Amino acid sequence: MSAPRGTGREIGPAGDRLTRAADPGFVWPVVAAGPQTGPGALPVGSPGKVGVLDLDFRLDPRDPAGRTVLADRFQKSPLQVMRPLYLDPAVPAMPVVFVMSTGGGIVGGDRLDMDIRFAEGAHALVTTQAANRVHRMDVGYATQDVALRLGVGAVCEWLPDPLIPYGGSRFQQRLRAEVPESATLIAADILTAGRVARGEHWDVDACVSTVEIERPGGVPLVVDTTRITPDEAGHPLVTGDADAIGTLFVVAPGPA
Repeated sequence: MSAPRGTGREIGPAGDRLTRAADPGFVWPVVAAGPQTGPGALPVGSPGKVGVLDLDFRLDPRDPAGRTVLADRFQKSPLQVMRPLYLDPAVPAMPVVFVMSTGGGIVGGDRLDMDIRFAEGAHALVTTQAANRVHRMDVGYATQDVALRLGVGAVCEWLPDPLIPYGGSRFQQRLRAEVPESATLIAADILTAGRVARGEHWDVDACVSTVEIERPGGVPLVVDTTRITPDEAGHPLVTGDADAIGTLFVVAPGPA
């Protein structure tokens, strides 16, 4: 089951960036079902609650080897990136960028929004500093939206570390990617059962992860949603008895 298409924000820029980041668009009812206000809870839009990350990867026109560089970026706490590193000797022109958080994980009321663009021929790997922890939420819910836009012949490797939704958390994340026929996307969506060592095993109030991949113009290639609630956790078609579940999406030109 997938979120209604067209009910979220468009991939392209629209309106004030921070205002757009604070509004996730469509939110699954199971995610938004809990109380929205309570003692001591910071409201959405408070300092440190709306994280924004805009990255623009391009080929360096001055580099004869065709190195990809992070040509432009905008970041707002709690999201930030460290400087690109060129770590892979097999692909020396590819930068590796680590997305970092200034906080200790995702909490109720957080709205995280990333817009990552890959110009024609650019190739970059974007990952995270560590697994992303989603804390228990007595009040509110949290969302994360990631938009990947690939140019002609671009290669995007979106390989974040696993998500760890703690017991009692309510979280929704959405990955949207626009991939031309000549471009390549490698994207991972990995969820874990929570703090297993403490006895948690898919004890979330609600966790929904959606991946939408389309061609320019809106032709869909992939619409995949994983929804975990107390009623669905443990079902053989959802999590079974696994401690982690995940999917690797690969979209490439020509035959696989």
